[in-house]
Amino acid sequence: MLDRAQLKAALPEYAITRLIASGGFGFVVAGRHLRLDRPVAVKILMVESDAGVHRDRGAFAAEARLLGRLTHPHIVRVYDYVEHDDLCMIVMEHCAGGTLRSRVTRRPSTTTTVGIGLAVATALDRAHQAQIIHRDIKPANILFTGDGILKVSDFGIAKIVESTGRSTNTVIGTPAYMAPEQFTGKQLSEATDLYALATVLYELLCGRRPFSRNAPPTPAQEHGHEQPPPLERSVPPEIASAVLRALHHDPAHRPATASVFARDLADAATGVFGPSWLTTCAVPIHLTDEVREAVHRGPPSPPVRLPPPLSPATSSAATLPAFRASVDRTGTTEAAKATEAAKAAEATEAAKATKAAKATEATKAAKATEATKATEAAKATEATEAAASRTGSGGGKAGSRPLRRMPRLVRRTFTKTRVAHPAVRPPDSVDCPINSPFDLAAAHENVLFVSQQLLHQVSRVDLGLLTALPLTRPSTADLRRGITTFAGTGKAGRGGDGGPAAEAELDSPAGIALAPDGALYIADSLNDRLRRVSAEGTIATVAADLTTGGLHQPRAVTVGLAGVRYLADTDHHRVWRIDPGGATRPAAGTGVPGFSGDGGPATDARLHRPQALAVDAAGRLLIADRGNRRIRRVDQDGRIETIAGTTYGGRTATAGGPALALDIGDPYGLAVGPDGTIVVVDSARNQVLTIAAADMTTRLLASPAGPVAVTDPGQVTVGPTGTIYLAQPGRHCVTVIFA
Repeated sequence: MLDRAQLKAALPEYAITRLIASGGFGFVVAGRHLRLDRPVAVKILMVESDAGVHRDRGAFAAEARLLGRLTHPHIVRVYDYVEHDDLCMIVMEHCAGGTLRSRVTRRPSTTTTVGIGLAVATALDRAHQAQIIHRDIKPANILFTGDGILKVSDFGIAKIVESTGRSTNTVIGTPAYMAPEQFTGKQLSEATDLYALATVLYELLCGRRPFSRNAPPTPAQEHGHEQPPPLERSVPPEIASAVLRALHHDPAHRPATASVFARDLADAATGVFGPSWLTTCAVPIHLTDEVREAVHRGPPSPPVRLPPPLSPATSSAATLPAFRASVDRTGTTEAAKATEAAKAAEATEAAKATKAAKATEATKAAKATEATKATEAAKATEATEAAASRTGSGGGKAGSRPLRRMPRLVRRTFTKTRVAHPAVRPPDSVDCPINSPFDLAAAHENVLFVSQQLLHQVSRVDLGLLTALPLTRPSTADLRRGITTFAGTGKAGRGGDGGPAAEAELDSPAGIALAPDGALYIADSLNDRLRRVSAEGTIATVAADLTTGGLHQPRAVTVGLAGVRYLADTDHHRVWRIDPGGATRPAAGTGVPGFSGDGGPATDARLHRPQALAVDAAGRLLIADRGNRRIRRVDQDGRIETIAGTTYGGRTATAGGPALALDIGDPYGLAVGPDGTIVVVDSARNQVLTIAAADMTTRLLASPAGPVAVTDPGQVTVGPTGTIYLAQPGRHCVTVIFA
């Protein structure tokens, strides 16, 4: 039971007013911040339940921190996290407008239902980009503020539940809204949330759910063989089709992302109701530019197809019902009029078709002439290039050098946009389809290891196979040939040490690094530990309790000279050094967030959420000091300095210049090439920068506008020959930028 006196002692700055809800894992109470006069809701986890079940407060705290950084207009905001005795509490935004279940007492309009779908889908898209699967989308978890703004709540709560002492075989979610893969224990993905959202939309559109699964599922439902029944006839077919596509039993056949599902819904609604349909939606919606454009643009126009001339048989068959109806009502006079009208229509259509056919023939002839000219020009160009190659002319001209041949890699995408440095030849790049990549480690030019936080696993990727696949929708069979599971079962957990890595459990693996002996190190983030997979494939925990407080969400790991490992204890604002013999000691940071210490010992300096690490050829440690918007370097003597970045408001790095004089934004990813070039990912501006080793000048390598086009850059690594591998988790791909 909840003790009000204990709660008051735990939250002295809040006045608790009433109980909102209770369940098997705790309570939700309403309250108000006394000094700010702000209404709040407090979610309370009892570490020790009445049944004697012990729950992991560390997992709950880690999840609270994760959710605290998840901001979106349609996601319930988290204000604070508090621990007191056996209570763990998340203080969050209070939604006084109730739940979707309580708010919708009768079936809403179709436009309002689609609007609800867009709001939830955009919230899910933001969460999926942060590697979070909701797992329990349902009307009770869709809330409204007092002014009617929709908010999705309980992000990640299923993940908290899963790691609180329950059996790993426990089914998490609400059966009526769960996807087939949740019943069977198969790997979950973004598509799992889309299935649940589609179930909610089906219920709003039809007044019933596609399946009744309040009881345990039937075998057909459990194995995903049962198809949902069609929606009611009153639902426009375009909207029904979009909903049913997301309800497909196979996740591979659902929309690729929540953003794609939102665009599908927006296209369908605009095609049915016109571009102003949002004005009739009763729910205020905040949309991304892509989805808003789809609302105003509508679905792509179908190609114009001229009907063939009507034959007498077709004409009589088409008009027969009209004849019969006319005879029944007014006799042969009406039938005669209908016949004359049909003949006139036939003649008109035939004339239109003939005219269109002539125009089409003329167009084909013109295109054929142009194609012939283009072919002749191409042949002439090839002959000229061949002659130049034989005589050796043009070898030093810009753009004339041949592409460096990479073994087995097929270049499919070449970006030629030039920004900031027009004299520099844009590098060649190619995108490889990989689900939710986070960090990368290059074994050699054709083999890449990829951590996938959302999937709780690390995969081994054969780039030679993946680069030949279509980026939009590669088949499952093709992906399985190019990607194999290296570590992790796909289910969050921490078991498996001492056995095969592929049979062990991970929980949101973040940074990874290869060692000279072939071992792979994994920052097992939400398990708060560093794990090692040997060259033979056996997994073990290397470090977990480096201090009395333990690790807090380690985000990055790198291996330096002589096998020294460095681990970013991100939430403790510190970097640890682990010697080959196993001895551990701080490498940088005091454990207190801030910025200080340049020029002195790194262990006396303050860092703020170190996000990424790298080691250069001289053995110096590089730190992406994310909270301070700087790259800092620790030399062999243990002294720290800033080598790139400045405070807010400095000159942006886009135009290039000395790294120390520029604002490098939000340094999220960091790597060092074999020539000493430093690669920095600025996630605030979605750009990738390079810093030359010789003069520490900065250049723009990639951004939404080029030179290499990227839209969601994350972590980065550099291969042995200088090839850059860039994770784009929101696009579900790894971009390979050739040296």
